[in-house]
Amino acid sequence: MSTANQEGHQIADVKTPVVSLDKHGNAKTGLKQELAHYKHQQDESKAETRNQQDVYEGRQDTVEGTSAKGDPEEYNSDLSPWNWWNNARILAAGTALRNLADAVSVPYHYRRYSNDRYSVYLTDLGNDEAGTPIPSLRILIYLPTKGRAEAVSGTVDDGEQMGKADYIKAPHHPFPAALNQSHALLRWVADPSGLMNFLETQGPPSAKTFIPMVDSTKIALSGGSSGGNLAAALVVKALHSELPLPNNARLVGLALLYAMLDISMPYQEKLSYVPDKSKVLPRWLTRLFLDGYLSDLRTPEKAHKLKDPYISPGLCSTEDLKRFPKTVVITAENDYLCREGEVFADRLEQQAGFKVGETLFRHTFKGVGHGFDITPNASKEMEEARDAAWGMIAEAFDPEL
Repeated sequence: MSTANQEGHQIADVKTPVVSLDKHGNAKTGLKQELAHYKHQQDESKAETRNQQDVYEGRQDTVEGTSAKGDPEEYNSDLSPWNWWNNARILAAGTALRNLADAVSVPYHYRRYSNDRYSVYLTDLGNDEAGTPIPSLRILIYLPTKGRAEAVSGTVDDGEQMGKADYIKAPHHPFPAALNQSHALLRWVADPSGLMNFLETQGPPSAKTFIPMVDSTKIALSGGSSGGNLAAALVVKALHSELPLPNNARLVGLALLYAMLDISMPYQEKLSYVPDKSKVLPRWLTRLFLDGYLSDLRTPEKAHKLKDPYISPGLCSTEDLKRFPKTVVITAENDYLCREGEVFADRLEQQAGFKVGETLFRHTFKGVGHGFDITPNASKEMEEARDAAWGMIAEAFDPEL
């Protein structure tokens, strides 16, 4: 692709996404629209599953000489054979788990946040580097109240505080779909005609009081578990993408909570570092997650691709590591992902020259496991670890933002 074409492609892809509007021209929000959007997503997923099943039925029971009933243990690693049966099993199990999670969480969130006016559907996020359209995305925008009372009085009304980003999920959308979508959203946030324009033109009055305080050229990322994998991979992608961040925006902070950073390391090796293995996610569940996200990349023949820094960001080059923003690495002692988080923090400190307490904040919390900060009915130990972890992120991010 020529330079001129590259520039034209970038200009075309920076366009502001279309926000879905109701019949009055207002951004779609509220419980009724949320439920309609959710039902539409479920119908799309069911249709896609039926199409996939039609394809599976036409396949043979073996692929490239691999038995459909092959045992992953025979590879002496944590990889899986890939064939139509395994693929169908992952799709079925992944769909069931996702629907179960939605059945529990969606009604709760919709009931609690039905008055939220910051649920926005971005229906045109442009294309990725390969020219593939980015799927539509629902975002929910925080307007935090804590710590703002003196600086900005009356900024947030009841029912307005809400925050969670929903990206497309595996197994129906395997790698790199979620990463590409997250990158498109990152560019929308940085683009003056994106987030800031939305707050100015379509946000409620309370949003406008935040605008003078927001500098969209400085962005911090955070994520836990798989979200941490995406956040770290997003930093690497931002360094190399042909679609740079608009408006000379830059990433100034990265916070990782019990993130998956090295997918190439087998489960049993990770588990060997955990003192209390009873608190660890079972192997079958982690394998299901990884097989669904990585599709046929999780096979012995393609195992080398698991070291791709877009998949295993903890394995990025030292040159890239030196260009990472200020980073917070939070790990949990009784989490099988603890070791790779510690190794990543070691690399930042020893190879990239990050200084603890200045450009690197790191801590391994003892006695707690994966997701300790978001677990319902948390113990006192978990609550203390949560407050300390979130305080560490605030301490690191505050001077940058």
